Amino acid sequence: MITAQETTECKLQIDTVQQTESVQQVYDIRTQKQLHRIFILLGIASLLPFNCVIVPVDFWLAFYDPIFLSAASLSYSAGNWLVMIYMMLKGYKNNTNSLVLTSLITWLISLIIIPILHLIISNVMVKTIITLIPITLCGISNGLFFPTILDIGCQLGPLNAQAIMAGNGIAGLIPQFVLIIIKAIISINHISQDKYNDTLFYQTLIYFILAAGYIIFCFFIWTKLQRYIKQLNRQIKSFDQDDDEKSSFKQVFKMITIPSINIFTIFLISMAIFPTIIAPIPFNSYAKYNKLGHDNGWWNIGMMTSFMIFDWVGRYMPVFKWANACLNLKACMILALSRLIFFVIFLLEALPKYVCDDKNCEKGPIIKSDVATILTMITFALSNGWLSSVTMMKYSSCVNKKNDSQLAANIQTFMLNSGLFVGGLCSLAIAIPFSK
Repeated sequence: MITAQETTECKLQIDTVQQTESVQQVYDIRTQKQLHRIFILLGIASLLPFNCVIVPVDFWLAFYDPIFLSAASLSYSAGNWLVMIYMMLKGYKNNTNSLVLTSLITWLISLIIIPILHLIISNVMVKTIITLIPITLCGISNGLFFPTILDIGCQLGPLNAQAIMAGNGIAGLIPQFVLIIIKAIISINHISQDKYNDTLFYQTLIYFILAAGYIIFCFFIWTKLQRYIKQLNRQIKSFDQDDDEKSSFKQVFKMITIPSINIFTIFLISMAIFPTIIAPIPFNSYAKYNKLGHDNGWWNIGMMTSFMIFDWVGRYMPVFKWANACLNLKACMILALSRLIFFVIFLLEALPKYVCDDKNCEKGPIIKSDVATILTMITFALSNGWLSSVTMMKYSSCVNKKNDSQLAANIQTFMLNSGLFVGGLCSLAIAIPFSK
């Protein structure tokens, strides 16, 4: 028997779907494709500064404290996480244009100042600590930027959420491919180890220059999106939504409990594993070279690149109907929780560490198959991209009223960042046995 409450909820959901469809009817197919491209570009911007930090691993290991990468990831996630608390409580009071422009300006300044700090500070520990400040500011900026564009994107069509997630994936690929090109040039020219260390700063500087240029480009992208936002606002005013009362935080959180659990679990597991557990996995076919560094880091670069590529493939899969329709939010939750198995598999592929000398290596990880490691990485990356994109596309369908969309976007982003933050804490704890 259907209760009055269920009837009301069904009516609200029908009205919301009808409103969303009416809003989207404003745009033709060509315009929808333009919007999709815009949100891909903005999705790249939201993670490009962070990826510029985590990709040049050799540079940080050579000139900074060994814990820098874990500390940088944790600092970024902490800034991101803390500002999301503010966004959930007070975010609705802020102008979207101010939030986006503040984020872009902060990213631009941070990308300029990080290389400068390396040049002017010689003490390793001081340099490590001071550099964490602009990285934290980048995390704070993402906490302002990401939920803002997510809310706008979902209002303009759920596929835009996939575009933002796909853009996040591309943000990892860009600096990784730059790294590969630079690494190949260095290898071809047979640069000695001493000269190679000298080139680390310059190759890292390239990442930051390109990223800063891209952020400048995004000012123009955001200006172009303003026209569609104004059109959306005019369209929304044609609906009787102004009299709707906003739901409480508890009510909105209850609506999106399952997608919130999904996104938290997905990124907690991924952040705890990548790159802390991935980086020490050796190339077993020539294990004795790994301890001595004779592989020049290509195995590690290949592993990192594999994650970036297949994570992006996974994020792009929901564009196809079969990849979107075959997973509902409950199925995503089951698969997200099942990703805990990757902890076990990757640890078996990484520990115990090889004990190497000039002639041979003793012991080594329990699973010594390079093929198994590559296949595990592909599955791990695909599941991260696919499940997160589907979840971000479908969470808005759980929200009954248009007036609750901004709070829902903030909560969903908060849960994503909470997963990154808690995963960063786990990563820092897991790094201890690998540092010995």
